[in-house]
Amino acid sequence: MGRFLTVCTLVADVLGLGASYSLGAFFFPWLGKILPDWLLWLRSFCSYLYDELVHLIALIPHIPQTFPVTLARHPGLTWCIFHLMVHLWYVARHFSQRYHETDLAKPRPGAPGGRRWETVQRRYLDYREALGRFRPAITLKTPPTFRFFTRKPERQKVWFGFKTLVVDARGELEWRGHLLIIGQALLAPDRQQDLAPGLAHQLAYYNSDDLWYRAFLDCYPDSFSLFQLISGVCLWLPTLVKTLVWPVVYWRKRILAADRFAFYCGQGYALYQQLRSQGNEAEWRPFWSPEPLCSERVEQLEALLGSELAWKEKQGIAPAQQAAQASVVQVQRQ
Repeated sequence: MGRFLTVCTLVADVLGLGASYSLGAFFFPWLGKILPDWLLWLRSFCSYLYDELVHLIALIPHIPQTFPVTLARHPGLTWCIFHLMVHLWYVARHFSQRYHETDLAKPRPGAPGGRRWETVQRRYLDYREALGRFRPAITLKTPPTFRFFTRKPERQKVWFGFKTLVVDARGELEWRGHLLIIGQALLAPDRQQDLAPGLAHQLAYYNSDDLWYRAFLDCYPDSFSLFQLISGVCLWLPTLVKTLVWPVVYWRKRILAADRFAFYCGQGYALYQQLRSQGNEAEWRPFWSPEPLCSERVEQLEALLGSELAWKEKQGIAPAQQAAQASVVQVQRQ
């Protein structure tokens, strides 16, 4: 499904490029011809700007002399170039924002390594041990390293006389490309019950193509832009696919798949407790939200935990701890 949606997004991008050409070649010239007399100054102003743009392009070194003439005769090509330049700006912004924080610290690997490094490596060992209970064995891929940071406190910033509240919006566990970012507070000894299920959930994205899909979608705008619609840059076509189709068709299912992966890594009950503590009374979400309902996630984990316990009881190998956990799940379901 992810590959199919990627193709759909690329098709929408190509259609947007064609729409930009059509707007520049046909729509805007037609619109200039039907303007009323009291708006003729606007047509003259736009023509002046376009002529100046072509003149500036002609001054660029190593530009063929026929290129500015072609742009003057075919304005649709100018809109195509404008479309590609805006797209390139979003691509450059995506890569520049990956590692723009200067407070991302590197852990110290070794045998043994630093405290934070060893904390994460122990979680990886726990996951591999839990995955060993399946046949055929499930292979776990882990990132070679990670970064950790200390959350910045809220502060006020004065901008042109107006005070704004600056909040560190980074999550405690997130990805920047294929680089894992972990909040330092989550690596504390008393937060291991929070780190283990969350880290297992995030590793599901690393063990699939989801990180590649995220990087691909980050090369497009995050929301619909009215300015692009007015200016004739039809980059909003793939943006609509990104914001309206991907969340409902793909990302909701992937979050549920990541919960299943956390269960395979032995963190099903811990994740179940986390979700139950969040509460799902009067639960509501926007229609285009990429998040599934919390009740859906809890229901899935209840089914997985119950099925595993039933199989172990049938085999006579259900540990006392798992039996106690299952009884808690049964009570909370009721």
